[in-house]
Amino acid sequence: MKLKILITVLCLLSCSAKTTYTTSTQLKFQTINYEKPFQLTVDKFTKNDAYCFTEAIPYAVAIGKTNAQDLPKKLSVLLYCDNNLYHVGQILKIQPIIDPTKNTTLNPLYLVRDTLINGQKMKFLIGTENLVVWGKVVKDK
Repeated sequence: MKLKILITVLCLLSCSAKTTYTTSTQLKFQTINYEKPFQLTVDKFTKNDAYCFTEAIPYAVAIGKTNAQDLPKKLSVLLYCDNNLYHVGQILKIQPIIDPTKNTTLNPLYLVRDTLINGQKMKFLIGTENLVVWGKVVKDK
């Protein structure tokens, strides 16, 4: 008898669970033009394993603190065709590049993440929380 009551209570509780709906936010990158090399201390990194010559423009995202006074303190860098792995705390030398979407009809292969906000599942583009620069990592020789 106790088992039947427990099962009934669990069924009632599961039926009253709040349904979450997926909402896609239409955020776009706010790119800035910057031409001088700068250093970025990585706070977050999202790797992309897509091949460079695909039907879209692949990129990785490095988010971190900059050392340049004419840049925001926190910046997202879209690393065009970069399949490397970077770690939190690593200092990268970034060489800004021209936005690759300007020279082609291809679109970026967007990296998205989802989160729960007030019971709703929200999708967003990784890196849109900061201003964005397209760039590449310059390795010291």
